[in-house]
Amino acid sequence: MKKSRALVSSLAMFAAATVAAQDAVVVSLSSQPLDVEEGSQLVWTFALSQPTPAAGLSVLIELTDDGDPIPGDIDYNVDGGRGLTQVEVLKRADGSIEGLQVSIAAGVDEAVMISQIVEDEVQEGPEPATWTLLNGEGYRADPAASVISYRLLDAE
Repeated sequence: MKKSRALVSSLAMFAAATVAAQDAVVVSLSSQPLDVEEGSQLVWTFALSQPTPAAGLSVLIELTDDGDPIPGDIDYNVDGGRGLTQVEVLKRADGSIEGLQVSIAAGVDEAVMISQIVEDEVQEGPEPATWTLLNGEGYRADPAASVISYRLLDAE
């Protein structure tokens, strides 16, 4: 009898977790343009399957590939975006960028972040980067739209 109750309890918890995951906000990530020249802007768009809850939603984006030999040439959240309350650049102990924690305002189903690419006058060649939206509390990443890639190009 105890085994039966434990099994029923486990199945109930699994079912509740499955329903919660299915009910979670699905977040898609996209960016444009693919090639971004220094001095230009990169637009990140967060599309949500439903409006964010009253407390808003915080999503995590991991920098999964960084071809930038001299980090620090992007101002990640400049004027012109919408639907965001905060953007935090997450850094490793060595100072390199690990990711971004992006807080999306309450009640929105789309948010836009504008990043300014700093013109540094150093000829570095194309600098590719790939970011991956990770699953998190209260949301799940759309598997078909959770990775963005772009290349930073030297100003001409």
